[in-house]
Amino acid sequence: MTTALHNEMHQDHLVWKAESGLWCDEVEFWNTETDRMEQQLREMLEVMTHHREALQAHRATIERRQESEDLHELQLALYEMGEAGLELPGLSKVHQQAAEEQVRQRDAHARLRRYHHTLAALCMLLGRACRAPL
Repeated sequence: MTTALHNEMHQDHLVWKAESGLWCDEVEFWNTETDRMEQQLREMLEVMTHHREALQAHRATIERRQESEDLHELQLALYEMGEAGLELPGLSKVHQQAAEEQVRQRDAHARLRRYHHTLAALCMLLGRACRAPL
């Protein structure tokens, strides 16, 4: 019985050693993988910086268009009051250009919204995963 117990203990040690070796290999792989994840996070931060710049540029474009639309509205009102120098064909052409730009901006805003929501959802998911207990 002692020989069987002795052999069983040796067998356990061999299994544990093999298992520990596998764990060490996995940890080494995970370290390499973590290096890649850190690089991806740095790249993500750069993407966030560019995204914020795109948001600011989009906001500035919206504000410029609002100013332009306000001026166009004022010119139209002045035309209706008989202001000299303003003609309906010119105002109509400006209005058509503004309408076309509105369509482009609507599309750009929709693309930005989709991109932002995708980015936000993925970042929130990653954040939750990182905060999960081991």
